[in-house]
Amino acid sequence: MKELDVIVIGSALTDTRPMRPLISFLGASRRITLAFATFQQTEIKMITKSNYKFSILMTAVLAVTAIALSAHAADLSDKEKQFLAGYEKIHIALAADDLVTAQSAARELGDEGGDIIKAGTLKDARAVFEKLSSRAKTLVAGQSGYYVVHCPMLQKDWVQTSDKIANPYAGKEMATCGEIKK
Repeated sequence: MKELDVIVIGSALTDTRPMRPLISFLGASRRITLAFATFQQTEIKMITKSNYKFSILMTAVLAVTAIALSAHAADLSDKEKQFLAGYEKIHIALAADDLVTAQSAARELGDEGGDIIKAGTLKDARAVFEKLSSRAKTLVAGQSGYYVVHCPMLQKDWVQTSDKIANPYAGKEMATCGEIKK
């Protein structure tokens, strides 16, 4: 690749730390020209003698970075998958206004499902479900196959595996109230 000139025009820089990533990226074999003047904003212009090759290189770097960032989500452990499976069963039961099934599904969660098992009403179970939803949202961040849904009427979020809205907080009364956030 041919030589790359970088011209930086801006106000007197007393701190060169913002330039370090650029200087580091260009490496020692590149010529860097710094011209300082009294401008209010810093302006960076890159002039290449081989724009096409540089564009291909930058596209490749950006593509690799995007792939690395999308693969950032860690795989779920078996225990986390088990939690999410039990959570989904509770979600479906609450959306159907079925407290008994929600309590049965909560047994799969062990200690975490204890408060739903003890709930005397759907209202109590839904209040506890909100705490479970917080954990579920954390677990599914960056995972595929899960949807985070928000009910604008009740200002509550939950996680589900289907893109068909099933509101566990409003049940049959407002079964489809919600919008997918992710």
